[in-house]
Amino acid sequence: MGMDFVAIIANKYTKAEILELPKVIDNSKSLREQFSKRHQKDIDHNPKHYNRRTNWSEKGNRKMTESNLERIWKHFRDDTEIQYVDNLCVDVNIDAYFGWLNVHENTISITLFPEHKYRNLRNPMSSKYVFKFIRELTQILNADKIVFCCDSYYHPSILEEKSRMGYSINELISLGVEIFGEPPKELNAAIENLFFIDEFDLNLEELDPEKEVWSRAKYEYEKENKGEPPYKKAHNDHGR
Repeated sequence: MGMDFVAIIANKYTKAEILELPKVIDNSKSLREQFSKRHQKDIDHNPKHYNRRTNWSEKGNRKMTESNLERIWKHFRDDTEIQYVDNLCVDVNIDAYFGWLNVHENTISITLFPEHKYRNLRNPMSSKYVFKFIRELTQILNADKIVFCCDSYYHPSILEEKSRMGYSINELISLGVEIFGEPPKELNAAIENLFFIDEFDLNLEELDPEKEVWSRAKYEYEKENKGEPPYKKAHNDHGR
């Protein structure tokens, strides 16, 4: 399955404004142009996906409302299961032609598709598209910094979890620095760190086309050699 990466930005909107975010996204010509330049073959193959409206992930006739946003956020804050309610969405996911946004109480997480796997950051060509597109979307959504981290399995995924539970962008940065240290500003090192911050100051020209920036196989190999979890038990079992 691999490991996904997530971009997290500040949510500066009221609940009423949040309901209009699908329209804000669809009204951006610059996002459309960036996506089409990168994915023209995919668009030619499936133009319906590219041309469809951005909207809340709705099954059947479920809708998103201001009160439903607050209801879902409370479940996230309390770390409880979201209860099904007739005609209401059960998550805060916005489904767009370029991927997904999850609108949390104080942050918005961005996942691109098909560039949603962390391995896309190994390739300078796909990396540049990812960073440029997310920067453009960040500006459209009135934010000025981006926290990049991985999703489940690796330790920095705690930042995504805390984002979902209502942490602000500055609280996430403070937590990340406290746990993992100050992230690098050299881009190759930043990607390898699995947690880094872009305040539109990372130099995209530092991406090295000859260098494999991050490899899960190499990462796992290093963890195993150090006897780190989840390999510590296996080492003991085999008498290593």
